[in-house]
Amino acid sequence: MKKILAIFLSLTLLLSLCGCRLASGAVNAFSQDPTVLLFAGLDDAAENTDVLCLLSVDAERERLAVLQIPRDTYFKEGAGERINGIYASARFAGASEKEALSALSSQIEKCFGVSLSGTVAMKSAALCATVDALGGVDVSLPFSITVEGKEYAAGTHHLSGAEAEAFIRYREGYLTGDLGRVDAQKIFLCAFLSRARQSLRPAELIRMLFSMRGDVITDLSLSRALSVGLSVHARLPYLSASFATLPGEPLLSSGHWYYIVNRAGAVALLSEYFSPAREFDGERKLLDEENAEQANIYNDRNLTYRVYTEENLSSIRIPTKKE
Repeated sequence: MKKILAIFLSLTLLLSLCGCRLASGAVNAFSQDPTVLLFAGLDDAAENTDVLCLLSVDAERERLAVLQIPRDTYFKEGAGERINGIYASARFAGASEKEALSALSSQIEKCFGVSLSGTVAMKSAALCATVDALGGVDVSLPFSITVEGKEYAAGTHHLSGAEAEAFIRYREGYLTGDLGRVDAQKIFLCAFLSRARQSLRPAELIRMLFSMRGDVITDLSLSRALSVGLSVHARLPYLSASFATLPGEPLLSSGHWYYIVNRAGAVALLSEYFSPAREFDGERKLLDEENAEQANIYNDRNLTYRVYTEENLSSIRIPTKKE
């Protein structure tokens, strides 16, 4: 796999798209509260959405929630029976980028029971420019890793755009592979949010949005993104953030690794942060009902999960192969 889209590095775009109601006098671009967006990061090769997350901005509670969906999440109809293959399957069938994005949005809405305010799929080119426009990002690592030949000891490191890209792509040294990378991306997301609060100015915001427009596929207009982005700027310091991985467990089945969703945990998280309007996974596309091992994970009512906040994220532990 080549470069993974820096979806998390575009938190600025998220805030610009969904924050309009947070600022006094702003035009209300969306009718629902909280606002729920789907962000998808496309790889450079197969057009798989190797980064998928639901993002919610609750204006009344002044909170931002990020629900990360592991790329190997089982899905009956995706390429390779994985959720990251929905967009690619549509493209391989001849759909345009916009049509494939619509297919992805529709399936996510059905599976997770949410009503999306908008969907943004991004290619990888936005990564370095976004971080560099902020002057880099300070990332605090609770572990030591070696990324592309460079060693990072436990502690705080100032990452340029290129270094940030390498960090969020890295997974080889994590004992849990892609799930370790998902947790590492939480660390980066939190650091990026902190940096944006400190140094993001309207001029940088406008420049970022314009620079990314050629590498973004979305059902939202650039003019809307610009207008609401400026309106939310004043409220950036007041948004509290929460981060969680879709509850579930990895499973080796027929020689392939899948991530199996836990229904009870997913329903609890979605109910708390995303105001679902319909039943979760009503069509059971996230489960092979003939697979007993999958069913055990899917239906387990005792499986635990954790929601991280900016205050407790320092406690996250990502086991490495060195340990």
